Amino acid sequence: MTSMDGDIDNNVADDAVSESGMAMEPGGATGSGKETDSDDRRRSSRTHDSSQRPRQPRPSHPIQPHESPRDPIDTVMFDLGGVISIWSPQDALCSRYRPETIRRFFDAVDFDRLNSDLDEGMSWEEAYERVASLPSGDPIYPEMLRWYHDHFDDTQAGRIPGAAQMVRDLKAAGIRVFGLTNWNAETFLKAEPAAPIIGSFDDVLVSGRCHLRKPDPRFYQLAIERFSLIPERTLFVDDRQENVDGAAREGIGAVLFPGMGELRRILRDRGVAIPALR
Repeated sequence: MTSMDGDIDNNVADDAVSESGMAMEPGGATGSGKETDSDDRRRSSRTHDSSQRPRQPRPSHPIQPHESPRDPIDTVMFDLGGVISIWSPQDALCSRYRPETIRRFFDAVDFDRLNSDLDEGMSWEEAYERVASLPSGDPIYPEMLRWYHDHFDDTQAGRIPGAAQMVRDLKAAGIRVFGLTNWNAETFLKAEPAAPIIGSFDDVLVSGRCHLRKPDPRFYQLAIERFSLIPERTLFVDDRQENVDGAAREGIGAVLFPGMGELRRILRDRGVAIPALR
């Protein structure tokens, strides 16, 4: 699962808008995209497949994928939270706690770090103990973490527009589709009900199950091995720049998610036989 940015905003791109998204060379370069008013309304504290440091600005100049256009893509590997589904952690708490209480909780427990450790395999019991042992913590914080866990379903705030059809089109074109996600092993069970298209993926590698997370190079190497990837014929899509950079360092073609409309154009430019938007 991805982590939170600033005031816990989602950066959801609407595929009804044509955006200029950039593919990645090893070493890391991205493209810019624009969002619609509907995106702003969908924004909440953060998107999940979670590691929420401030999102880096996207350069305005296009960079092509590091593979030659002559190298056909046979595999697309998606991040989940922020690319396929929307994760909004405050939505699990807002039915019981005031917004200012939620903000204090996120700050006091260092929710970004806590969520990252959960994504990497830390148990929920360990998380409860950590929060309970905070020297300056409010006694309400352990209760809030339990409430968050028990109402995790509510963090699944919707699906990225166009994601399901993109996966269906890729599969129809004979492209293999995988997931590579930072997500807690237990709460990942909630992922597919929230975004059923995940069930049609060829496979998903979950950080919490293997105790590795993006951008650890070992996680990408495990994906290469587990999915039998040919890195130069793979395109990885993630909404976090550090994760895109990590994939590129392992030789995997990567793109910072620009919205499904622009991603469709990038894939078609690379020879993937999926329908164009009209």
